[in-house]
Amino acid sequence: MFFRVSGHSGYAQRGQDIVCAAVSSAVMMTGVGLERLLGICDIVEVEEQENVICCSVPESLPEEVQQRAFVLTNTLKLYLEELASQYESYIHMEDKKEFRKE
Repeated sequence: MFFRVSGHSGYAQRGQDIVCAAVSSAVMMTGVGLERLLGICDIVEVEEQENVICCSVPESLPEEVQQRAFVLTNTLKLYLEELASQYESYIHMEDKKEFRKE
């Protein structure tokens, strides 16, 4: 499991953008849950200048831990899909099956 979030929504000026703030907050909350509650997330990359956050979850975890990680990451995905439906001009999502660091 992994997720990668990048860019800026363009809804408003930097620092005033509620769409960007909602996405960033949800991503960080998920990352913190994976890292501090489950102890499994490696933040691969956080680049503030480029607005990139990546997180990968190892596949070699016990089934129970994988299920908990799946709940957290799927909740993030569902939330972002909901935001994207409300702000479709400002959020673009892709569902990829494999991770490639870009």
